[in-house]
Amino acid sequence: MKVYRPGSRGKHTLMVAPGVAHPISEFVEGKDRKPKQFNVVFVEGVAEVSENLGRYLLNNDLAKRSPIIVPE
Repeated sequence: MKVYRPGSRGKHTLMVAPGVAHPISEFVEGKDRKPKQFNVVFVEGVAEVSENLGRYLLNNDLAKRSPIIVPE
């Protein structure tokens, strides 16, 4: 899934640990279910992530579904 940070230029890294709030198997590791940390790298405002991680980023307003800047 592609997610966007409209207006971003260059390369930016966003570090997230969605397993803290959403302990699903994709977001935790090991028997102790320790939350994984993900480094989402946006290049020219675009990042390719898994569906679950993409939904997390969108739901928490950390990324946008579209590269178009829309005033709110």
